[in-house]
Amino acid sequence: MAILSWGKPKLEICELVNGAMPDTPSWVELDTPVENSTQREDTEGEDIEAREEGGALVDKIAKKNTYVLSFELFSKKNVAKPIQDTDGVILTEYAIRLTPEDPTARGFILNRCSVKVVETWTSQDGEKWRYTFSSLVPTDGGAQKEEWFAEGLSVSPTALYFGSAADSTGKTVTASSEGNLTQVSSTEAWATVTKSGKVATVKVTQNSTGSVRTAVVTLVADGMSRNVPVTQIPA
Repeated sequence: MAILSWGKPKLEICELVNGAMPDTPSWVELDTPVENSTQREDTEGEDIEAREEGGALVDKIAKKNTYVLSFELFSKKNVAKPIQDTDGVILTEYAIRLTPEDPTARGFILNRCSVKVVETWTSQDGEKWRYTFSSLVPTDGGAQKEEWFAEGLSVSPTALYFGSAADSTGKTVTASSEGNLTQVSSTEAWATVTKSGKVATVKVTQNSTGSVRTAVVTLVADGMSRNVPVTQIPA
């Protein structure tokens, strides 16, 4: 088994409905990409600052990161394009997920993307299609990118979002495992997690920091683990 999530990736796409994942997602596996053509570029969100005369910082807002996944496919005889376009323009939005060569390593899903394609041709490689998936904010306000483990612990939901107020009732994450959860943990004291059977319950204190804060809750069952990001907005 690999330690790093590298090597030959498996790419799958799911057509969205009005910018949202359908109730029953249908993932379609793409052809194997051209060697070393698959890459994800992350762009740090800009900080928007409000300054008063003299330069003193009054307030600052951090904008979300954005993600672009690109790869090339060989144009093979009698094989149609996986996504049809009109001169490179693709109107339909897609989700895309990447599974590393070792399916127990960490992959990822871009939950909502705009897509474009460019065709190239060389005498060495023939025609190739270069697809670019640019992340958009999901219509439900969730994360643009989330972790994906093809053979890791399957859980639902895969991320939790809280308002600024304390939540003493909590929100739950359920593992699709044969056995019960054997271990749960949180990276932050403001987000606590308990377990009962296959269900983990996450509770949060009030967020009075003035900034969005994040934690990672880890669930373990059947010898597999899954990290669940927890996000809480400020008051």
